[in-house]
Amino acid sequence: MNRLLHFFVSMVCLLAYTRITAQELTLPEKIARQLAHNEQYFRTNELYLHIDKSVYVNNENIWFAGYLLKTAVDITRHHTMHVVLSNSSTKKIAAYDKFVMENGLSAGNIFLADSLPAGDYDLIAYTNTFTEDQPNKTFFQQRISIKSARKDLFTVELDKPLAGTTDTLTVPCKITTAESYDAKMALVNYQVIANGNKIYETTGSTNNYGEINIKVPLLSQPAQYEWHATIKEDKKIFTTKKDISTLSRQVIINWYPEGGSLVDGLPSRIAFEALTVTGKPVALQGKLVSSSQTVIPLQTNAAGLGVAAFKPNKAETYTLVIDDSTYQVRNFSLPEIKPEGYVLQLQHALPVDTLTMRIYNKQMPEEAWVLVHDYRTAFSYFPVRFKNNVVQFKMPVTDMPAGLAFITLITKDGEPLAERSLFFGHHTLPVLQAKADAAQYKKRSKVTIGLQASMPDNSPVPAVFSTAAVLYKRVDTTSFQHILPYAALNGFIQNGIISKSQFTNLQHKEELEMFLLTRCWTNFRELHPQKNPVLTKLPPVELNAGGKVLQYEKKLKKPVQVGIFNKDGFDIIETDSSGNFIVPPQMLATSADNKISLFINAVKNKESHTIILNKQEEELAEQISRLYFLQHLLIKAQLPEEEKREINKIPTLTNVVVTSKDKKDEFNAMKTDFDYVSTTCNDYVCMNNILNCRNHPNGSPAIDGMTYSSGGRLIVYHCANNNKNKKEQETFIKIKGRYYTKEFYKADYAKFNPPDPEISSTLFWQPVTITNEKGEAKLEFYTNDLPGVYACIIEGITDKGVVQQQILFKVNNE
Repeated sequence: MNRLLHFFVSMVCLLAYTRITAQELTLPEKIARQLAHNEQYFRTNELYLHIDKSVYVNNENIWFAGYLLKTAVDITRHHTMHVVLSNSSTKKIAAYDKFVMENGLSAGNIFLADSLPAGDYDLIAYTNTFTEDQPNKTFFQQRISIKSARKDLFTVELDKPLAGTTDTLTVPCKITTAESYDAKMALVNYQVIANGNKIYETTGSTNNYGEINIKVPLLSQPAQYEWHATIKEDKKIFTTKKDISTLSRQVIINWYPEGGSLVDGLPSRIAFEALTVTGKPVALQGKLVSSSQTVIPLQTNAAGLGVAAFKPNKAETYTLVIDDSTYQVRNFSLPEIKPEGYVLQLQHALPVDTLTMRIYNKQMPEEAWVLVHDYRTAFSYFPVRFKNNVVQFKMPVTDMPAGLAFITLITKDGEPLAERSLFFGHHTLPVLQAKADAAQYKKRSKVTIGLQASMPDNSPVPAVFSTAAVLYKRVDTTSFQHILPYAALNGFIQNGIISKSQFTNLQHKEELEMFLLTRCWTNFRELHPQKNPVLTKLPPVELNAGGKVLQYEKKLKKPVQVGIFNKDGFDIIETDSSGNFIVPPQMLATSADNKISLFINAVKNKESHTIILNKQEEELAEQISRLYFLQHLLIKAQLPEEEKREINKIPTLTNVVVTSKDKKDEFNAMKTDFDYVSTTCNDYVCMNNILNCRNHPNGSPAIDGMTYSSGGRLIVYHCANNNKNKKEQETFIKIKGRYYTKEFYKADYAKFNPPDPEISSTLFWQPVTITNEKGEAKLEFYTNDLPGVYACIIEGITDKGVVQQQILFKVNNE
């Protein structure tokens, strides 16, 4: 509000100074109204999850820490973090849990059961509190993959497309069985998905060699294409999904003139992006050749981006020549070269204390206005007058708030003429430094990492952060998000101002300059973001666990007591006169995997009363699981071959009956028809879901009815004591709790050196580390028996902004 008030006062002073007419007084009012309108879409919650990695196998945990980076309401109202794991193909919930949030921080884990099929999944997170304006803007999403070390029922191989039309790809497909036989006459139903929308579906059959040609219709612009197929042969049914971004050699060039336009005869810088029609970035070299044989060299980097400087000539035609003849340019054309207009250029888009700007003018009005803003706040507003065809000026920016901003050249009526994005205060962001005590380690060796959080002037800053040390190949860099770019850009992406891009290195100045020149290409306007059509029933302002009590299936006439019971004790609440109740969130906070039950308390004829839980939270989770999230397509990470070899040494898990051979059985189990029943009920489960694990001497208590691994097999665990009170338990209604995070098992081989191989790809996970008053902290953990390059990824918050750091180290095969 203070900035807007300052903006209005500045407008009055400026109008008086420039002696403009009464009719022109509407311009600052119009701008202020636009900014105030846009600001409402930024008043939302912004939750971020730091996860340990993004490529998993079954029987692993997804470890995560939640940071509420921004909130539209009092932070204490955010008491629960909801996390949904949704299959990206079927859009069905694979897992859903709730976790305790305190002071905007939360942490937890989701176990990936052996029954989950391999494929891509969306990890979606949100809190219990929503804003009324844009509830669908509050969801965090991270794409993860579950890889299988075992063979699928069928193997699908896609070959290079056949020569044909430019609007359709014909892709040879070869399907073989798990036994390496050709899948003869297999029925294949497949869909082609582009940017989340089905554009084609058909059914065909393989020939006697397991071959079938796939048709992929192409859109006019680059898109994210996926191929979803269901394969049937005899009684075998297999569903798969393929990223087909690498198939096409047709290239589309997107052009981004600095300022927004190419103007005849005016010096210009133009950024460009090379993508295949299926959305894959292309690194290429070539040249732009004019009809007068003027040559402008072109080159893109691995992200498909490049920049060139030239003076466009409307009277000439331009041809694009690519050095690599295997690529074919589709529908090449430069942006329109306008006969008149403005060109806006910045010397640097990351100004330190002074912003240097140059504006060229050809045959346009001699006066225009410059607006410096971030779509919701005006930082500066002033006129420019052209004596010649160019004006250059400098503007102090030391007081500008750090973050993404825009310079828009507008007419006296407020219409945008040219625009350029920039990033204020990049040099003022807090820094997290990390240094390991070595670059290489032996197996089962101790690693020590020193950390220092500070400001650019080296003054210390207190920080809270989470840390993951993981096999680097398990981090899919094409989709893995980082806290720094997320905090800086997510609000603009969610509101459709800039496009989603896999940009992770906000600290790298050259990459950020290119990003601002291309990905942040925009046109100042009044925002009207669309709500997601999947959310047919918008969530309430606040999610609560509760329900109602009925007597003889009818509403109550007076309140009754409802008890809340878990292993830590019980509490009592009272319904209203109609039987409705809400369980206070503090009564649902419990340790991981602890079950909570409700029961009717202190009434006669308990059997006549029924507790009906509301489905508010579950219904919203179902809707959210169906959301489509646009991904940035590059080459996907794969499960490392060395890790596959280690995993394949482990016996395959199957559903079996576990029985004791004698009274000395270490699990004290007794024979049943299908289940594993413990007579002691003192069993524990390690973080890898193994019952009474030999490598991990402690863990979480085993829970009746849960499925665990034991002796290389899956069993359903039961406690014999629970059967005694089975009838009594039927009067209890189970309710989902709010869980505190499990403790990650930290190996200490100096104290305990397990006999079996340790091959977890996550060496270390710590959801909360707090620095001392000097901004310092120390991390210590051990390597295991899995060699390779590891990444230590550290992300967190300070009162000056968010921080992130990543260092690599190697574990040798010795």
